[in-house]
Amino acid sequence: MQNGYCGLLWTVFLLFGSSSNCQFEIAVEPYNLGNYYFALTNSLWVASKCKTACIVTQPRPQTIFRPRFQVVLPVGAKLSQNVTKIHGSFYYSVLAKRVPSNSPTIRERINTMCSFVESIHQRLAHHVNDDLAVFIDNNTLVAHIRSGDIFTNVIHKKYWQPPLGFYQFAARLYPKILICSQTRHNPTVDAFYQFCVETRGIENCMLRVGKDIVTDVAVLISAHNLAIGYGTFGAAMYALAKNLKRLYYQPSEEIYLDRPTAMEGEIRCGYTQRVTGIKLLYNETQLTMNKDWTASPQQLAALLLNDNQLIGLRAETNENFI
Repeated sequence: MQNGYCGLLWTVFLLFGSSSNCQFEIAVEPYNLGNYYFALTNSLWVASKCKTACIVTQPRPQTIFRPRFQVVLPVGAKLSQNVTKIHGSFYYSVLAKRVPSNSPTIRERINTMCSFVESIHQRLAHHVNDDLAVFIDNNTLVAHIRSGDIFTNVIHKKYWQPPLGFYQFAARLYPKILICSQTRHNPTVDAFYQFCVETRGIENCMLRVGKDIVTDVAVLISAHNLAIGYGTFGAAMYALAKNLKRLYYQPSEEIYLDRPTAMEGEIRCGYTQRVTGIKLLYNETQLTMNKDWTASPQQLAALLLNDNQLIGLRAETNENFI
């Protein structure tokens, strides 16, 4: 009855403009890092739209987003004893049923995290030692190559990853390359590292496979030039980055990046440095053959198409990405 009562009050508010006494608690459920970022920013965005009060909590915070915190919005709102809990924070439609609002854009997600990003960077900074620091300067392409679950036990039919040629093309401007990946199940990982060694020398190449996630994130969000694959993880790394100058992505990433464009004034939590978005296009049918992703041997082999083999490979540059 409580949930129905709250829904009725919201309906009254929307129709007649009267105030609602409903208050909600959104506990961000534990997810993998990329999904957690989207669940957390969904929750913070919804809380910012509350007419009375929304409480956002992290009962089991993902390691990057520690420590636990509680956010009450609007600021200074008085909490009642009668709070309705909302579950399913990764699915924005679930939250919007209780607090009607549009899904946040990537820029709005970034803005909701502004008060937390500095502490995340400060806490992770000591994970970037001197050996890593030389690989996150402006002369390095940092590449995240997704492997792990979608190559083994959690197959998502839409989750085709960029082929070798995507990363080779992105690396053209850079004398150094750093690669982060969870496993070697994606054949692009070893192929791209071997390409780096052959073209730049082993001293200018670093491969991080199966390393601790905290250090990987520390490196990725410190990168000046970042190439990402399809999924929430890469989008989260882009959103949390502070030194980023160039982001390389393929069209499928736009589902998470929302085709962002620059706005006048301060952006990215007060930092005025703009990011250049570089969308790499090619004939994706050549890679996917119009089939769902199943991680079959034939599909794994297709991921090894190099930059000379990809038809129509080119860059579309947006100098004012955000």
